[in-house]
This record gives sequence, structure tokens and C-alpha cells, in this order.
Amino acid sequence: MKSIATINFKGGVGKTTATWALGHVAALEPNVRTLAFDLDAQMSFTHAIALNEDGSPFKSFSDWYDKSFTNKKTIFDALDEYTKPATFTFEVDADFIYKISARYDFVPSVQDLYWTELEVFD
Repeated sequence: MKSIATINFKGGVGKTTATWALGHVAALEPNVRTLAFDLDAQMSFTHAIALNEDGSPFKSFSDWYDKSFTNKKTIFDALDEYTKPATFTFEVDADFIYKISARYDFVPSVQDLYWTELEVFD
């Protein structure tokens, strides 16, 4: 398994575009499955996946996201569960991972990460 992280503290350098493109190109390979995470509190990658060119949401993503949020199956919920003193028991399933295509999966960001970032780094 290979991992690639696109990180830069400066905005506007193409992190979102590069991440989406790397995942898309990798998923075109017949023997490669790609799992992309958006861990940015600004949710740029999530918006890129979720919105049509005219700014309207993709219904399939919106429906999935609402279900994920309602069922507490977001990246925030996973991190929150991890910080509890008990054993980590967060189940990863179809409510947690959104399928972009047959070999390209995605874990979106959530607004709660923004508030967490403010609390942690205050």
C-alpha cells in the first residue's frame, strides 16, 4: 500500500486539484484502488467532489452525506471516538466511505473539523 499526502500551509497552491487528480489517475489503473481523505477544515476537496459546475450539489453525494452525518459516521466522529478513554470501536462501512467510482473512494471533511481546529490550536 502506498500513501501520498498533499500538504502545504499556503493557500491557493493547488492542493485540492492535485489531490483529486492524483486519486482519479491512480483509480484508472485496473489493479489500483484509491481512498482519498479530506482532512482540511475548509472542506475544499469535499466541495469539489460534492458540487456540480453550477454550484448545485450532486444529489447522490448529498443524500449519502446526510445519512453519514445523521449516523455519526464522519471523520470527525472517528477522531472523537479515538480520543475517548475506552477501546476504539469505530466501524468503517458504506456510511463512512463515499464511492466516487468503482476504484475511487472518498472520506469527506465536515464542518466540525473547523471548530475542532480552532479549539485544538487556540
